[in-house]
Amino acid sequence: MSVGEYLRNSTATRGDDIRRFGSATRWVHRTTALLFGVCLATAAILYLPSLALLFGRRPLIMSIHLYCGLALPVPALLGWLTRSFRRDTTELNRFTAPDGVWLRARLLPWGTARQAPLTPTRAGSGSLPPASRHGAGQGLLTVGGKFNAGQKLYAAVVAGSILVFLGTGLVMYLGQDLHIQDRYRTGASFVHDLLALGIFVAVCGHLWMASRDSVARAGMRTGYVPRWWARTEHPHWAALAPENLDEAGSAPLAEPDEDFPALP
Repeated sequence: MSVGEYLRNSTATRGDDIRRFGSATRWVHRTTALLFGVCLATAAILYLPSLALLFGRRPLIMSIHLYCGLALPVPALLGWLTRSFRRDTTELNRFTAPDGVWLRARLLPWGTARQAPLTPTRAGSGSLPPASRHGAGQGLLTVGGKFNAGQKLYAAVVAGSILVFLGTGLVMYLGQDLHIQDRYRTGASFVHDLLALGIFVAVCGHLWMASRDSVARAGMRTGYVPRWWARTEHPHWAALAPENLDEAGSAPLAEPDEDFPALP
């Protein structure tokens, strides 16, 4: 089965697919992305004079920016009520030995990485199609779990930026009423603006990386990914075990989605 065939039949049977994301994780991702997008767009309108003149209605734009910023942590807090989202955040917060190998290979020019050969693997009724980012005979860097180290770092940066945005934004908005000294308000404004620029660059990089992997995008949209893709991109993912069942073509799906509020 080719990548194009898989995407065209993404709503078909899930017999050879495994669940990567539950509905809670996908809902949190989409809602947070929407809020971040509105915040970045309104920030650009407030910060750039040309856009400010084009749109006008500065008080309205400021109010939208404020309330969307205050709402940024809400999706994650609601998602935390579900077991599947807590499992995903726990894995995102856990760095393993393969993650260190991934980082050394990607970030350090002198770093060395152990690579697993990229070989065709049977996946149900179809064979592993060539990955678009890896040529024939090339190696593939192994990663740990269903997230690689880059995704874990990006998630940590986004989560941390939400807290910084909230803190600096409240100082800027309530500073005069709370009689906060001007130097602290100026510093908060500087950090807020500089971080917004950094997050804009990070989001652009995230979108660019997502545009290169159509199967990963389908996985975020539907919650499922094909087993051959998981073997190739995330060979250390626990959901691929047990191997004896997997080789027989009857491996079960990952844990069922438990997107219902529950006590920890």
